[in-house]
Amino acid sequence: LEEASQIDMAVGEALQLALDLSRFAYALAASQQPAQAAKLLGSSEALRASIGATFLPWAVRLIARTRAAIRDQLDEIVFEDAWQQGLKLTPSEAVALALGSAMS
Repeated sequence: LEEASQIDMAVGEALQLALDLSRFAYALAASQQPAQAAKLLGSSEALRASIGATFLPWAVRLIARTRAAIRDQLDEIVFEDAWQQGLKLTPSEAVALALGSAMS
């Protein structure tokens, strides 16, 4: 993920990185790490919005499933706090969070 993110940003593929972060969020939600998943999903959304892009329908469905899985595990206040933290992460910080979460 770290190398892929560097390549994505170097060649102007920020949307691909946003999608990768969403996929990682899905895996973390499935691994009972909902706060980290919410942060990554927030970061993915911030990155997507910053470039004015939209996800394809299959990715929108994946994100909706991920968000639902996270919300099943967190109360609204904790979710919103994690989401807001994620919105403020730089792409590099989000990748570091994803990699650190994957190691735990």
